[in-house]
Parts: sequence; structure tokens; C-alpha cells
Amino acid sequence: MHIAHHVSAARYANWHLGLGAAATALAAIVGASIFATLTKIATDAGPIAIVGLGLVSMLSAALTGAAAFLKLDERAARHGKTAADFQGLRREMDEEFVRLAEGRSSNDYSAFKTRWYEVLKAAPPLPQSIHDRVKREIDTKHKE
Repeated sequence: MHIAHHVSAARYANWHLGLGAAATALAAIVGASIFATLTKIATDAGPIAIVGLGLVSMLSAALTGAAAFLKLDERAARHGKTAADFQGLRREMDEEFVRLAEGRSSNDYSAFKTRWYEVLKAAPPLPQSIHDRVKREIDTKHKE
């Protein structure tokens, strides 16, 4: 789970960065083009340049809206926190395996189970494609 949430956090962070960069670049193009087009409208700009500028302007607004609506940066942060929480639980499990191997286990797993369910309940939904990809990679690496 912690690996899958790390992958998911990276995915949303990349999407946030990509959408933000594209929206910013398109907005800059539109802003610069408006001045150039306005000066040429009276001479030789033509309707194709005006329609193209309008389409780029609408695309810029749509990308900005999508970035705000999807809240990809918040999703990335939530998956990052969940990954860290699951990673902490995994470390606890590893420590317990060592104690078991040394014959000094407490055998009281109710507190661990409670923490596991708390992390699971607070976790954001994991995209199925990421879950499946990480599971395949782990299964491939750890064939018995």
C-alpha cells in the first residue's frame, strides 16, 4: 500500500505540474498574441488568426479550471501522507518479524490492527490502475 500511494502521489504531482505549466504557457501566448493580433486586425491578420487565438484562450481557461477543480496538488499530498503512514506500519511489522524470529514477540496485535484500519479509513482512494501495476511489479519481483 505504501508503494502504491507513493506512486499515486507522484502521478498527481506530475499532473498538477503539467496542467499548471500548460495553462500558464497558453495564457502567456494568448496575452502576447492579443497585442500582436490587435495591431494586425486592421491590416492582414485574417479570421484564422483570430479564431486560433480564441481557441487557445479557451483552452488556457479550461486547463486552469481543470487544475483548480481536480486539486491535484492536494491529492498528491494526501497520497504522500498515506504512503508515509503505511510505511510506518510496514516498519512496525518488520520489527515484529524480528522479535518473532528471536522468540520475544508480544503477540498482541490488536493495537497494530486498530492503527492499520485508521490509516486505511483515512486513505484517499487509490486508482485501480496504479494498484494493479504495483501489485504486478511486486509479484514479479517476489516470485516464490
